[in-house]
Amino acid sequence: MEYQQARPAATPDEVPASQADAAMRSVKQTVDQALQNVSERTREVVRYADRRVQASPWTAVGVSFGVGMIFGVLVTLAAGSQQRSFIDRLR
Repeated sequence: MEYQQARPAATPDEVPASQADAAMRSVKQTVDQALQNVSERTREVVRYADRRVQASPWTAVGVSFGVGMIFGVLVTLAAGSQQRSFIDRLR
């Protein structure tokens, strides 16, 4: 029994158009399905959040305020540390 020599991977010029088209359709179908799944999941999360906010709006305001404050403090600390390191480099 003879062994075939291993061929290097085909270049795009060597791939028949029908195979390339089939591959592109397959990739497009996979991407479309993934986008559809993400879109559906996002709608579910938005509906859930809307129900929770409608049930207790002041709690939602308080939580949003707290998250905003924490985010602001973290950004301020990060900016301050970068500014100090920049000033130290200038010395």
